[in-house]
Amino acid sequence: MKLPWEHGSEFHLSENIRQDRPYSSPWDGKGLLFGTGRDAMKAILLFCMASRGWKRLWVPAYFCQEVVGAIAETGMTLQSYSSWFPGSSGGNKSPEFMIGDVILVVNHFGLFSSPEFDVSKASAVIEDHTHDPWSAWAFKSKADYCVASLRKTLPVPDGGALWSPKQKELPTQSPLTRQHRLAAERKLEAMRMKALYLNDQIADKSGYRALQLAGDETLSGRDISAISEWTEQNMCGFPVRKWREVRKRNHETLRWALSSLKWVQVVCPEMMMEIVPFSCILLFDTAERREFVRLELIQASIYPAILWSLEEPALRDIPREHSDASRRMLSIHCDMRYSERDMLHVADCIERFGNEFRG
Repeated sequence: MKLPWEHGSEFHLSENIRQDRPYSSPWDGKGLLFGTGRDAMKAILLFCMASRGWKRLWVPAYFCQEVVGAIAETGMTLQSYSSWFPGSSGGNKSPEFMIGDVILVVNHFGLFSSPEFDVSKASAVIEDHTHDPWSAWAFKSKADYCVASLRKTLPVPDGGALWSPKQKELPTQSPLTRQHRLAAERKLEAMRMKALYLNDQIADKSGYRALQLAGDETLSGRDISAISEWTEQNMCGFPVRKWREVRKRNHETLRWALSSLKWVQVVCPEMMMEIVPFSCILLFDTAERREFVRLELIQASIYPAILWSLEEPALRDIPREHSDASRRMLSIHCDMRYSERDMLHVADCIERFGNEFRG
């Protein structure tokens, strides 16, 4: 592979990106842009707790616990429900909704589009489209409200969207806070420095990694903020349609390359027609093999993610099978930064390290 080369981790700044033609977003003309997806979620919860009498939010048990912790800052009562998780067979029982209950439905990894139970008895439905904000489901949603974190799929330092497919009233737009502007500037500078590193113009990662971490910590502030000026001005020029096509191609490349291995499974939906996966979700046969492969990949400059760790959950009563799946899973980036050759190299490394494991 060309050096310096790495796979995964956060986006670098991509210069001179141009879209082929204008594109639309599900929130165009009917949404608000916030500093983060968490800010968007907190804004709609606080607004509807005050104006609509929302009392309790049902959240998936298999979900990012840092986001759950941020949601808890609103003071809303939280209750987990067993929904989709890697390796699940579905058929989960519907929550017992009461007046004032709201449910959060998540597009897990761009793979699954809705729960297998009836959500119509909830007072409202919120959908999280972070893992594929431009999916057919996001455009055709019938939820009361939708949210998405934009920096998970776009090379931007910040950004979150909130909209109502049913054209329900939204909260007042929050101002851009000084703290958030500083965090976004740090993240943007880290993205610039990472681009220089990948172009072999600087040799040390430590500078941009420190900025990334400092920006991440500041983005997680309690005050709700609007999106940064840089992200709002630049994200409309991205070729999101093309990038979704690349993401789907790369996912299919890795899935095919790993299909013969007995000790790992690429988690896929039954139908792939309008699905564009966020990443390649790998489910290993044991937690020990997963951890061995993860550490070896990092040594090979391949940085997988764990989506999500449930070792210290923000909510109690996480089902054991959820925690087990979390310990056996890895998320492998398959976004527009990578070619099919990159994905095949990653597959070769996964196969080699997995076969070297002696458990």
